[in-house]
Amino acid sequence: MSGIRIRWVALAAAFAIATGGCSGSNEPEPQGIEATELCAGTLDAAAADALGRLADTDRFTEESGNVYTNQPKQFSLRWAAAHLHDHKVRLGLCGIRKAKPSQTYWAIDLDFNAAPIVPTREVLASRYPVAKFGQQTFFPLGVTAYTQGHGFATLYFKCGTRGNDEATQYVKADSITQGHLGSDSTAKDRMTIVNSVARHLAEELGCASEANLPGVTPDPETT
Repeated sequence: MSGIRIRWVALAAAFAIATGGCSGSNEPEPQGIEATELCAGTLDAAAADALGRLADTDRFTEESGNVYTNQPKQFSLRWAAAHLHDHKVRLGLCGIRKAKPSQTYWAIDLDFNAAPIVPTREVLASRYPVAKFGQQTFFPLGVTAYTQGHGFATLYFKCGTRGNDEATQYVKADSITQGHLGSDSTAKDRMTIVNSVARHLAEELGCASEANLPGVTPDPETT
């Protein structure tokens, strides 16, 4: 065997030892947590399945918290309920990311705010035109619930709250999805996620009986 051949074999053996001789199929599972552990455990089985289709993975990390508003690092129903009336921008009250980084950025952020009124569908159509924001799909949930395009899901539900010297009759739950969506995901998947977390928040607020947030997310309205 030539000297060059011997050196090549030696290098190949050293590489195999350094990498543990593992093939791609033997790579360790990506670190992270299951969907049902996210957002203080507020994603039920259907919402967890929906999130899996949306992200095309089953392992996640949670990046909640906001240094500007002193929100705890982990999402808390109690904290969210107590800060519905904050007059500050709070995106990502519960922020979900893929556990395994990829070249394509992906994230879904859920946020909750007190709302004095619920906009009509005419107002929504004028404020968020389809040509710019995408198709609106409505669901028979809460007072008004709709997805728009591939990135937005919004749900208003009846729930009287008070804070910062104001009283309101509704709560607005939002989600914003950024990045590539799984090929099997649907508008109903995005609404299922919002509905699940919002339903638990309504229970925390003591208004579950009037919120109209059933355990099974209904199909979208037909037009």
